[in-house]
Amino acid sequence: RKAAGDANFRASHAQCRLLWSRCAASLAALRAVLLPSRRRFHARVERCNDTLSGCVGPAAAEYHERLALEAGKGEEEFNARFHGQLSHALFLLCVGGILTFRYVAVSALAEVGCWLLLASVELLPRLAALAQFSPVAAATASVWETAAGKAAVEWYEAVVFNPVADMDNLLLPLAASLLAVCTARYCRRCAR
Repeated sequence: RKAAGDANFRASHAQCRLLWSRCAASLAALRAVLLPSRRRFHARVERCNDTLSGCVGPAAAEYHERLALEAGKGEEEFNARFHGQLSHALFLLCVGGILTFRYVAVSALAEVGCWLLLASVELLPRLAALAQFSPVAAATASVWETAAGKAAVEWYEAVVFNPVADMDNLLLPLAASLLAVCTARYCRRCAR
């Protein structure tokens, strides 16, 4: 009877360990994404819950507790980095827009719009931090806590991760396509 219980315990651990390794790899991959998304994080945790539903027996409670701890730790870590990564991505988008609208697809109005967006995202929080004598990091995070910032984050989340497509998977092909179109346009312009 004890041997059967030990065999059940070992089999349960083996099954749960296999399922957990898949889940842990999926959660670890979230740390390397180019476009962070809370929706993607929650979807991966839900997928891990579904994966671990096959984890039954004496080891199930331990592995479900591991998932809960990992999800909580991941949520805290993700939220700490999210606004910083979002600010950095918006900065790169503004600079890319400025360069694109100055040299590739010449449009003074679009270039000015990118400059204004860059100024509003980068300079205004720092000026507000100086006026309030508060740390710059807190002011930068507060930009995303305003009504407009929250709306921008919701729009970003809807575009980056939705039921139709995950932009993290499409980012490189879209960037390569855009570069090819811009290069072809530049070459056509130079040939004239």
